[in-house]
Amino acid sequence: MIVICSFRVQTGSEMKESPTMGCVDLEKLTRLFPGNSAWSGSDSNILNLNLEQAKDLYSEMMSFYARTEVSAEKYISGGTFNIFQVDNDLQSLFNGLIDFFEKELGFSSSPEIIKAIADKRARQVKKTADDKAKIREVIAETFKVFGSLKPPKNNEVRARVEKKLAQYRTRLLEVQHHPEVAIYTSDKYRDSVHKIAVCEAVLSDMVEIQVVDLAMKQLESFGECFDAGEFFQAVGVIATYLETPFSGTEVST
Repeated sequence: MIVICSFRVQTGSEMKESPTMGCVDLEKLTRLFPGNSAWSGSDSNILNLNLEQAKDLYSEMMSFYARTEVSAEKYISGGTFNIFQVDNDLQSLFNGLIDFFEKELGFSSSPEIIKAIADKRARQVKKTADDKAKIREVIAETFKVFGSLKPPKNNEVRARVEKKLAQYRTRLLEVQHHPEVAIYTSDKYRDSVHKIAVCEAVLSDMVEIQVVDLAMKQLESFGECFDAGEFFQAVGVIATYLETPFSGTEVST
């Protein structure tokens, strides 16, 4: 059973649909704004609103956002029972819905409220950028110490790495979920993607590959799903297959 929700708003002959939400997102909105007219519609996971109901919800959200610090703390917002879960936070929920109301439905608020929210969003963007920069710095320092991986030193080693690369690609195909879901939910998926990236790099024509460069590339690709321990395990396995294991470390192949 999929636990996701959205708003649909009729605008003339056109139906506009909001970004999808988890059931917990919707619960949080109904608790914040219990008297809002938006909740008088369907009991299904698709809430059909008229323009007046949508504007009522938009107005309450904007007023709340302008006067209150909306939390960026993560919570489980929804997903598919027994398969995966999706995280969200109130800042992202508010930002996504407000953008929908303004860009898709043409809603607007008072200049004072718009400015107050714009200032908050600017601070959020700066904090997010600062946090990402700190994470990049820590990851870079962590993996600099492992130096570089050199291409296979002979045909036997090259053949071994090529065989493992084929196995990892097959393993990736065995993951049942869409990549956008699997990256959050499947350690098998993340491990395979890391190992494929490392194998492809060492089998290229490059003289050597800095481990830190590989780590930063995977961090960029994985975003918040990047786990330094998972990447270290993956790159350590390939280093072992190259017969150049990391000194003083132990990984399971």
